[in-house]
Amino acid sequence: MSSTPLIVLLGPIAFVLIIRWLKARRHTIGPSGPLLSYLGAIKFLFRGQEMIQEGYTKYKGSMFKIPQIFYWHVIVASPRLIEDIRKARDDELSLDEMTRQVVTFLIVEWLLCDIRPSRPSKQITQSGQKNINALLPEIREEVCAAFERFIPPTDDWVSISVYAAILKVVSQASNRVIVGLPLCKHPELIDLNIRFTVDLFQSGMALSFVPSFLRSSTVGTNHRGEISSIGATWSRLGRKTGDISLGPVVSYTDSKRTSIMQNDFLMWLMEEATGHEREPDPLTRRVLGTNVAAIHTTSMIFGFALYELAANPEYIIPLREEVERVVEKEGWTKIVMQKMRKVDSFLRETLRFYGTAKTSINRMATKDFRFSDGTLIPKGGYLSATTDGIHHDEEFFPNADVFDPWRFANIREEDTESLKHQMVYLGREYLAFGHGKHACPGRFFAANELKGMLAHVVLTYDVKMEQEGVLPRPMNFGFLWGPNRSAKVMFRRRK
Repeated sequence: MSSTPLIVLLGPIAFVLIIRWLKARRHTIGPSGPLLSYLGAIKFLFRGQEMIQEGYTKYKGSMFKIPQIFYWHVIVASPRLIEDIRKARDDELSLDEMTRQVVTFLIVEWLLCDIRPSRPSKQITQSGQKNINALLPEIREEVCAAFERFIPPTDDWVSISVYAAILKVVSQASNRVIVGLPLCKHPELIDLNIRFTVDLFQSGMALSFVPSFLRSSTVGTNHRGEISSIGATWSRLGRKTGDISLGPVVSYTDSKRTSIMQNDFLMWLMEEATGHEREPDPLTRRVLGTNVAAIHTTSMIFGFALYELAANPEYIIPLREEVERVVEKEGWTKIVMQKMRKVDSFLRETLRFYGTAKTSINRMATKDFRFSDGTLIPKGGYLSATTDGIHHDEEFFPNADVFDPWRFANIREEDTESLKHQMVYLGREYLAFGHGKHACPGRFFAANELKGMLAHVVLTYDVKMEQEGVLPRPMNFGFLWGPNRSAKVMFRRRK
C-alpha cells in the first residue's frame, strides 16, 4: 500500500499540532506541552522569583504566562496594561472571585462562613481612617510595651530569633486597635493569632496540590463551623479556633463596655453588626480574619526592614536623629508621622525592594476580557501584575537593584508633588499595596504602626546581624515570599 494517502492524511494533523504548539509557546515561561507544563509548575515552586523576572525581562510591555499545577497564570508586565486592570469592572475582572478560588482565601471563606473580604475592609476604611488620630497614642503605647515584653533592652548584646519576636510584637500592637485592652496582651490570643496566620498559609499551599473539585471533600467544616480535614495542620487550627473565643469579651462589651466606648475594631464591628452577626462566634471569626492581614503583611515588611537595618547599622543614626528632632517639637502625633520622611522612605524602599509578594492586583476573569493591546483573557483565567519586575526596573527606579533607604526622601526634597512619594501612595509603577479601588484598605493603619515600630527600635536599641553585615536569604516558595524566619539579630540598649 502506498504511503502517499497516509502522508496526505497525517500532514494536516501534524501541521495543526505544530501551529498549536507554537502558539502555546508564545509568551510562555517554562515548558508549555500538555505534560511538560507540570514540570514547569514544579520548577515554579522553587524558582518562582527567577521565572517571573525572566518573563518580565523577555516580555516587558506585554504579558506572559507561567504554569501552575492545574492552570496557567497570566502575569501582566506593563504599567499601561495595569491601567486596563484598574479600569475593568468587577463583573469583568473580579478580586472576590480570585480570592474565592485561590486556596488560602478559600479556607478563609469556609472558616468565616458568610463573611466576605469586603465586609471588614469597609469597617477598617471608614472607622479606622476616621479614628486614626485618636488611635496613635494607643498604638505608640502598645508598641513600646510589646517590644519591652518580647525584646527587653539589655546593656550587653543579646542574640534573638527576631522574626518570631516580630510576630508577637505585631500581634499585641495590632490587637490594641482590633480588640483593645486587656485582651491584646493575652498570651493565648497572641499565640492563636500567630498560629492561625501561619497555619492558614501553610494549609493553603498544601491545598494548591489538590484539584479544585476535590477540595471541598478534602477540607470541610464540622457542626460548629470549625475547620476539619485529614491533615495535622487542619486539626491544630480547628482545635485552636475552638479553644479560645471572644465570647466573654463580646458579652462584656455588649453589657458593660458601651459606657466606656473603647475605640477599637471590635467595637466598630459591633456597632455595625445586626442580628446573628453580633454573636460571639461570627465576631470571633471576623477578628481572626482581620488578624491574618494585620499580622502577616506588617510582620513581613518589618522583618525585611529590620534585617536591612541590622545588616547596615550606619542607617540607624540618620533615622534616630530625625525621630528625635521631630518628636521633640511635635510629640507623637499624626503630623510627626508625616514629618518622619527618612523613616517613611526607609519603609517605602523596603516595600519596593522586597515587597510582600512577587505579584499584585490579582484578578479572575468572570467573562472574556480583552486588553487594550488586543490580548484576550478567557473566562476563568487568572492574572496578576508583576510587582517585582516593575519595582526593579531601571526605567522607573534608577539603580533599582540597590537598596537605597533615602531614595524617596531625596526625591521628596526635589519634587513639588512630594506626597506621591509617601509610603501609602498608590500608582501603576508602585504596587506594594495594590492599585485602584481594591487597594489595601488597611495601609494607613499599617504605615503608622510600622513607622512607630521602626522609630521605637532606633530610639531604644543598637542592632546588628549575628553574622555582621550578612543579609539572611528570604523565603520563596511559588507565589509565597517572606523574610528568613530563622535568622538572628543582635540587640542591646542604645549607647
